[in-house]
Amino acid sequence: HHSFPDDIELANGVATMERTQGQASWNIKLVTQKGAVSVTNPVELGLTPEEVSVYADRSGGIAMTLMHQSNLVILGEKVMQWQDDYNDLIRLLVTAAQRFEQVTGKTDYILDFEYKKVAPGGAALPAGGIDVDQIRQIPRIDTDSTACPSFDYSCACNGPGSNMFSEQSYEDPATGVSIETSYCLNCPNICIDYELWSWCRTVVRGFTSKPIVLVGQNSQSLTHGHHYGWIDYLFTPSLEPGMDQCLLNQLRAKDIRVIHLYMSGQFKQNYLETFGFGSGPYYLGDILSDGKVNMRDLAKFAQRWLSSNCGYCSGADFDCDENVGIEDLEVLIDNWLK
Repeated sequence: HHSFPDDIELANGVATMERTQGQASWNIKLVTQKGAVSVTNPVELGLTPEEVSVYADRSGGIAMTLMHQSNLVILGEKVMQWQDDYNDLIRLLVTAAQRFEQVTGKTDYILDFEYKKVAPGGAALPAGGIDVDQIRQIPRIDTDSTACPSFDYSCACNGPGSNMFSEQSYEDPATGVSIETSYCLNCPNICIDYELWSWCRTVVRGFTSKPIVLVGQNSQSLTHGHHYGWIDYLFTPSLEPGMDQCLLNQLRAKDIRVIHLYMSGQFKQNYLETFGFGSGPYYLGDILSDGKVNMRDLAKFAQRWLSSNCGYCSGADFDCDENVGIEDLEVLIDNWLK
């Protein structure tokens, strides 16, 4: 469709919409910002978007709660007209979700939307209004499993085009760090050796407060010796789409950009090492990412004090439990004025 020029964009945002099997309702989170200001990198800009929590049922009932106010609007105001614009947006989201159910047959899912409110005069919406312009399904990830859910484990390399499932695990008792990785191998011609066909899932525990889960094709790579006698794995969490920014911050505070795992079945030698950013230190508590933990970060932290179920919490959640409380304050104090 036609693009929306910034000068007619009154608001923009991202919505996540979840339905659980057996429920006839949706839980919706709206993250909205005034004008064309990005909602995807608000911390770097020093701006806080508006967050609204919504419950919607199939009978048309809607209940919404303002969780956090944007700092681009006057205290007490909302980014869009309360509640008319929000009701119009939610009805669009529900309509899209119902159509998604009809097409896919799914009743357990998470959908991600991008939306805008535009003034009259544009080519896409000449009269202006609310527009939902992108819809994506977000996969549910089981962090306790490393298996390919649709793979036939019984297959073996016995002819052209054969496939094989492979999984490896590593644990360092001294540090508590563990890695479980799985992938599919393919033998395209004469079965002398296998080549990587696709990644399944890698779960890294011990570096961060929650497991790091990688499923993308860019965040994982490997090279190997003959018949996979030895394997070098490289894992780069920052290249994983949708990676939790809080966990990335924890890795950055430990100066971990790339994780390298070497495993050798022939020589019984396995080891794990990490590579950093090659820049100055980063401290948890540096909400504004300006290289300092000072009064400006404390002010941003105070805006989020005692927020709960807030996801990244605008950078104020340092222990990645999606809440801002005393544990996060202790982290900020530990790094105060660094």
